[in-house]
Amino acid sequence: MNKNLFIIGSLLFASSMLFSCSDDNDGPDEPGKDDTSTTIDFESATLGSLGYNNQLKYSVDGVSFNNNYTAEYDSWDGFAFSCLGSDKYVSFNPDQYMVYSSTGEIKKDAGHDSDKFAIGYGSDYSGWPTVTFDKPVKVKSLWLNNTAYVYNTIKNGDHFARKFEKDDWFLLTIEGYAGDNDAEPVYTKEFYLADYRSEFQAYWYIVSDWTLCDAFVNSDSAVRKLVFKMTSTDNGDYGMNTPSYFALDDLKFEVTE
Repeated sequence: MNKNLFIIGSLLFASSMLFSCSDDNDGPDEPGKDDTSTTIDFESATLGSLGYNNQLKYSVDGVSFNNNYTAEYDSWDGFAFSCLGSDKYVSFNPDQYMVYSSTGEIKKDAGHDSDKFAIGYGSDYSGWPTVTFDKPVKVKSLWLNNTAYVYNTIKNGDHFARKFEKDDWFLLTIEGYAGDNDAEPVYTKEFYLADYRSEFQAYWYIVSDWTLCDAFVNSDSAVRKLVFKMTSTDNGDYGMNTPSYFALDDLKFEVTE
């Protein structure tokens, strides 16, 4: 095979992997069906002087984002909110609140087509980032990205996590629940934030830009809750070594009643 054609094909394949969430579905939403949709863009979230807020219980348009903040340790899980982006990770604060951005320097309007966005963080121990809706909704789409912390850890390794190698992956699983107290989800969507499973290194990728996740379809059941869980091939005695963060923006949904 012509070498140039092989490289081009590899890049096209990798691009197609980035812009999808794997799931059994019956195709995308029909065009012209978004007249009654609402999009949460986080622009009303209040940020501190440093450009982030890790203790905000954010609610808007009938949608709530969980946050559990412990002042004694300045620790949190659930969702924090930020406007910061960078391609570097230097120190835990404030860099854990930066979405990955290839600007090469700190950027203060790093959301998808807007300034602000959410950072999800959690674990099996602390609980996972959760979005709760006041009414049943059909989720249409959302935009996802890695944080600068996760991107650099996967690419280079650090004191806690190793550099990714062949067959490694970092997966975000989105579970939709019909009721707030339901034990089982009515659907799940998978989005690989990093994927090194291919035999060909040219196909390996770490998500490094805002990427549309539109696996949600018209036939999906209405939900009252979304739970975002993360898993990785890099694990230790105390759980996952890969930092369990992701960035979220422009959550689009339609109320069904």
